[in-house]
Amino acid sequence: MDTNFVINADFIIKTYFEKKNQIFNTHQFIEKYRTHFQHEYIAWLALNLKEEEPSFRVTNNQIVNLLRKNQRVLGIFAHSVSQDRSDLGKIVPVTNWKKI
Repeated sequence: MDTNFVINADFIIKTYFEKKNQIFNTHQFIEKYRTHFQHEYIAWLALNLKEEEPSFRVTNNQIVNLLRKNQRVLGIFAHSVSQDRSDLGKIVPVTNWKKI
């Protein structure tokens, strides 16, 4: 999963967040990821259906962790945390990333 995710994430970042010092949040990244890699995202959700928390939350947290783990390779870094509306309509903390 890590290798495919890094390849896919690199494509998203280079396509949508390519400007140096550009800031984007995790929700913006996930929106683009879901658009381009819908089958992979749905499969990921399905793997997390057995979790006690909603599958979207578990999957999105895994994406944040993979971005954090691979930030150097992806040319980004966790810049700050802000508030944003989730898929379920709740205001939640979200990581802001900065392209380096």
